[in-house]
Amino acid sequence: MKHTIAESLKKILPATLLFAVVSVFIRLYEYIVVTSNYSTLNVAAFELRGIGYDVIVSLSFASVVMLVHLMLSLWSLRIAYVVSSVLFTGLVILSFCITHYFTVTLFPLSTDLYGYSLRDIATTIRSSGGTSVSALITFILILTGFIAALYWIYHANFLQGISAFAALCSLVIFISLILPHHAAPENFDRDIDYYLAVNKTWYFTDRTKDYIRDKFIQENFDPNAYPFLHRVEYTDSLGQYFHKAPEPPSIVMIIVEGLGRDFTGPQAPYGGFTPFLDSLSQRSLYWENAVSNAGRTFGALPSILGSLPYGSEGFMGYGASLPDHQTLVSLLKPHGYRSSFFYGGSAHFDNQDIFLEYQGIDRFIDESKFPASYRQTTHVSSWGFADDEVFTFAAQELKQEKAPRLDIYLTLTTHEPFISPNPKFDTLLSRHLENLSSPILKKEVQENKGIFSCLLYTDNAIRNLFRHYQSRADFSNTIFIVTGDHRLIPMAPGNKIKRFHIPLIVYSPLLKQEKKFASLAVHSNITPTLLNYLAANYNFDFPDEMPFISGPLHFDSTFSSNLDVALTRSKNEIRDYVDGEYFLSDDRLYKILPGLNLEPIQNETIKKNVIEKLKRFKAKNTFACDHNRVDKRSAPKLVLFTFSASEQQILDDLKIESLDVDQQFIKARDVAFEKQYLQSRTILKYLLNKNPNYHDARILLARTYAWDARYDSAMLYIQQALQRSPYYADAYVAWGDLEYWQGHHQQSAHAIKKGLSIDSSNIDLRARHARVLILEGKNKDAEKILLEVLAKDPNQEIAKDLIRKLKKE
Repeated sequence: MKHTIAESLKKILPATLLFAVVSVFIRLYEYIVVTSNYSTLNVAAFELRGIGYDVIVSLSFASVVMLVHLMLSLWSLRIAYVVSSVLFTGLVILSFCITHYFTVTLFPLSTDLYGYSLRDIATTIRSSGGTSVSALITFILILTGFIAALYWIYHANFLQGISAFAALCSLVIFISLILPHHAAPENFDRDIDYYLAVNKTWYFTDRTKDYIRDKFIQENFDPNAYPFLHRVEYTDSLGQYFHKAPEPPSIVMIIVEGLGRDFTGPQAPYGGFTPFLDSLSQRSLYWENAVSNAGRTFGALPSILGSLPYGSEGFMGYGASLPDHQTLVSLLKPHGYRSSFFYGGSAHFDNQDIFLEYQGIDRFIDESKFPASYRQTTHVSSWGFADDEVFTFAAQELKQEKAPRLDIYLTLTTHEPFISPNPKFDTLLSRHLENLSSPILKKEVQENKGIFSCLLYTDNAIRNLFRHYQSRADFSNTIFIVTGDHRLIPMAPGNKIKRFHIPLIVYSPLLKQEKKFASLAVHSNITPTLLNYLAANYNFDFPDEMPFISGPLHFDSTFSSNLDVALTRSKNEIRDYVDGEYFLSDDRLYKILPGLNLEPIQNETIKKNVIEKLKRFKAKNTFACDHNRVDKRSAPKLVLFTFSASEQQILDDLKIESLDVDQQFIKARDVAFEKQYLQSRTILKYLLNKNPNYHDARILLARTYAWDARYDSAMLYIQQALQRSPYYADAYVAWGDLEYWQGHHQQSAHAIKKGLSIDSSNIDLRARHARVLILEGKNKDAEKILLEVLAKDPNQEIAKDLIRKLKKE
């Protein structure tokens, strides 16, 4: 045994040192990227400190690998080498990926990773610009260099004279050096300084440890309790600033992606790039000290529309299993309000579509609902349609809508990769740069041109949206609420609370006066405030009890705070709490000062009290959302497919739950082509329960019924697809086929022509149009179309079949 341990140490000790050296190379990569992208940051001093932390942390991780290696070596040296090599390589990959994430966001990766599916993560990476070639090359060089060096170490003769005793002493020295050391936030003046210095892998694993602990350590509650439900008085304070209109006002909410307070409004550090919103804030009720409930978009809709708790993975993360709840959408519906939601991206990201359908949203528009003709003439970014195009489309959709309405917009252009849809705003940005007097500010803007160009673009798009509304007859009786969903990520905030700092603007032609408020506000104040106003001024009847996590807005001209609420950085990371003018973050207590500046304070009594409040909130939050104890009332629940025992067995046998939605669709399509229609339908229904706007799945479901000659069922799902996405060409293709298979040639022609009116270039529709023309005896016209179709797609089956038949005649 003594000999085996000594032999193992001769290999594992150099490997351990190699891993520490590689951590320094990864730190060097971080330094180069951050300094090149953010030269105004004082990077060098903190990155240099970080090297020490990296070496210590890497030795700490390596010691675990070393112990595993030594234990396995007692069984087999070969297996020990293989396992330790895999573990070391995995750690190198993890360390590089986490470090690369930091170079993009300036925030260390935390447990928000666990709140997203692999599909959502892939969408985010792809839509945010992907990974640069230089980063990929660096990764390959570091990884291959490490693997080659590790292979050489394990196959070379190192430390031949070492004794078992000396080797064990070395191990003890290593462990004694590594255990107690890591960067502590209290040793740094600014968050960004701490984030630069800390070892990113240690930060991630430390947050993961807390995440796992919170998962398993939960407070006991009465199983029949509703811990957030409380009586609501509906006392109005907003109405004093409004002229009362005879009819209830329409409400327009504009939630701007990444719009932090640092970028808009009076005395904004990076102000001047949102001129319209700046002017609007001067004509509005304006809260200069407002914060978002969440550090990312996932929390915006539940907080703004419902003042709802956050849940274990974000409130919308429950998907089709949402706990019972109500929001502004469902609460206003009985009072005659029609609701609309407009978003240029895929609203299934974060389950926004399921959340809004649960509320009974009347009009739901995301990228899948735009007509193909519109898609061809507008700018489509990696995330979806640009803001101005979405607003223009919304104006057309709402042209005939009557008041009262609830119109909700969620923008996306001010999101990574920050590519302005219109080059003229790049030129406009250059002019702005010439007028900046501060060299430091000028350099920061130059290094983040994409961000500021997109801000100029979106600000102008919002200006155009207001012009659309001003042209409406009901503009004079409309209330506009403009806010950011959260502060944008890539530019470092000044402190921990400023990562949540956003503007809150309430504008209306009904306003008696404009006024600026200094009292602290939060997104979850908005719905309670609006309900109070409508109940008091228009006698709207709302439930006596609601699970609001915040009360209504306060209207103080001097700085004050009555907030008593936790804030969530990511879907599963609740580490911040606002208690009046005190702010707890990462177990450090601060006094909140005007402008949301923070002053660290030492008061163990207050700190202990706020820590207990945070702990209590987290326990209530998990219990209420996980056990459907948010609200006793609810919007009408989603109508979901149910499964018989045999169908559930199909899902289990095929392990459908382990597949992502695209894989589920491919599986359903494959088994449908094998004529196993029951299996296919079962998979498709399971998929649609999770993603009701996966239109191809609904269309395939319809086709499986048609292939079984169950045409009524097929037509039901075709109609659903058309209702959900009236501009989706494939739905008209399926409709045309369904009618044709039944011998309803006239109805088939109608479906195809309607589809072509929406997308005249769709080759599947054009091939079927040729089929219609042949039935009408217009063979020459049909042949011309078929040749054009086959020129674009030589494998179009219907076109190939029809052209063969025409040639035989």
